[in-house]
Amino acid sequence: MRVLEDFEAPYAGIPTFLKFPHVNIKDIESLRNVDVAIVGVPLDETTTHRPGARLAPRAIREASTSFSGYSLRSKFDLNDLTIIDAGDVPVIPGNVEKSHMAIYETVKQLIKKNITSAIIGGDHSITYPAIKAHEILKENIGVIWVDSHLDFDNEYPPGQRYSHSCSLRRTSELPFIDPTNIVVIGYSGYASHPEHEEEVDEAGISRFSIYDIREEGLEKVAKKSVEIATKNTKSFYLSIDIDVLDPAFAPGSGLHEPGGLTPWELFKMLAILGQRMVAMDLVEVAPPHDPAGITASNATAIIIEALAAAYTYSLKKKE
Repeated sequence: MRVLEDFEAPYAGIPTFLKFPHVNIKDIESLRNVDVAIVGVPLDETTTHRPGARLAPRAIREASTSFSGYSLRSKFDLNDLTIIDAGDVPVIPGNVEKSHMAIYETVKQLIKKNITSAIIGGDHSITYPAIKAHEILKENIGVIWVDSHLDFDNEYPPGQRYSHSCSLRRTSELPFIDPTNIVVIGYSGYASHPEHEEEVDEAGISRFSIYDIREEGLEKVAKKSVEIATKNTKSFYLSIDIDVLDPAFAPGSGLHEPGGLTPWELFKMLAILGQRMVAMDLVEVAPPHDPAGITASNATAIIIEALAAAYTYSLKKKE
């Protein structure tokens, strides 16, 4: 009987993201002609509610093995790109400062190689060092923050300035980030207070609540957001917190917010939001709270749709 040497069942083998080839994260320096690097950050040391996001990179990789990498919406196949799974950033449990430095150094090396980072968190604290690494571009970039929370605390819990609750504020303080190029999409307010909105407004950050999205429409909000993020900039960083989805579609998250987006709504927005992004992350998936793996599957699809939108846009620009 002939053996099909090129066939491997989805549940067989090492579960890299979409079964893309694995390259050790320590070997970034040797990379050549790579378009995208999938990078896991198994860190949830700053989680203030339900922990478990440290287990997300592994869970999402496993969920991804049943996906092909093709986006029907964008008519784009990620297999047409050169994508690697670079494994996980060597975070240090219990040491947020050193873990954040490891994220910063890893992303910086990828930027030097002109490789798009697609980062799988981890809690939302990981976004700040990932964005900070883009300072080596020597130019301003925008930020689109898709989240059911504003993440604009100065300290939360008291004394902690770099938790997942403070990540957008720390990002807005970076010298190459103009707060007027930051947009928050999808916040619902159940875990917020009026002063949070006031502080975001005073900083010059734009925000579209879940109610704004429903009233103005998905495409209108997405187009406005890209316009804001790219005013006087060439590109933006896209950060997506899984809790922007309604808990029915993302039960495995650190903090549920009722009334969120459906996956279809988010995918439709990503077809626009993926344009001109310089890098992205997907954070706050907490697998222990979702034994069925629904959240990890939706997270996989989000990454596929964002990358497909980015490269579809890039190819159209070259035509």
